[in-house]
Amino acid sequence: MQPRAVGVEVNDAGLPRWSNNLGLNWSMGDPTAAWTLRHISDMTEECGDTASFPVCSDQTAGTNHLGSTTYHDLQVGWKARRYWVARN
Repeated sequence: MQPRAVGVEVNDAGLPRWSNNLGLNWSMGDPTAAWTLRHISDMTEECGDTASFPVCSDQTAGTNHLGSTTYHDLQVGWKARRYWVARN
């Protein structure tokens, strides 16, 4: 098994150099909103048995570059007011 290193994927597991989260929450009365940004930096993976196929970006070195990824998550909501009383 190869040693794990930052920015290198081995056996379907990797340690990205950067993995960041940023969140923003907002509310004004009943309406609410939340936005989350998640960023994962690029990594290089070993191609293994697929090194001779075009899916491997550097066939000579037997590695493939995985670009960085950024996700945006948006949630909106409404605070429901309780207009009824539960009775036992």
